[in-house]
Amino acid sequence: MSSTDGRKSEWEHQPCAYAALGDRTRRAYRAPHAFGQRPVSFTLPDHTTQIQAGLYGSGQRAVILAHGGRFDKNSWSKQARTLANAGFMVLAIQYRGDSVFTDGTPNAAGSYEDNATDVLAAVAYCHRIGAKTVSAIGGSLGGNAVGDADVRSKPGELDRIVILASTG
Repeated sequence: MSSTDGRKSEWEHQPCAYAALGDRTRRAYRAPHAFGQRPVSFTLPDHTTQIQAGLYGSGQRAVILAHGGRFDKNSWSKQARTLANAGFMVLAIQYRGDSVFTDGTPNAAGSYEDNATDVLAAVAYCHRIGAKTVSAIGGSLGGNAVGDADVRSKPGELDRIVILASTG
C-alpha cells in the first residue's frame, strides 16, 4: 500500500511496523495531512486567558507536549505526528507567557506556576474533548511545568508523565 500520491510512506519501508498498524490507522496515515496540526485554543480557569495549542490526531488517549524555554509548540511537530500516527490525540501547548526575542527565536517568559497551570488547563481540555486518559511529556522548562502540574493535579487527571532534561 502506498500514499495517495503513489510514493511509499516511511512506515511502508518498514513492513513489520506498517503491518502492526490497524487498517483504520493505515488508511488515515495515507490520507494527505491526516495528522497535521489543527490550531485550537482553550480558556484557563479564570475564563479570560486563552492558551494556544496545536492538536494532532484523535482518540481517547491524549498526550500533552510541553516545550522547553527556547522553543515553542511547533518544536514538537515531528514527535506530535509520530504519536498521532500511533493513535494518540496530541496537544502541543504554547504557554501564556511565551514571547519572541528580537532575533525571532522563541522565549518562554512565563512563571513556573503559570506554566504548570497552563498544563493543567490542557489536561482539562483533553478530557473535555473526549480523552479517557491524559499523559504529559515535558522537555527542560516543560518538564518543570509537567512535574509541577502532576503534583497539583487531582487523582485521575494525569495518567503518566515523562520529564526530559529537566530539574523539575
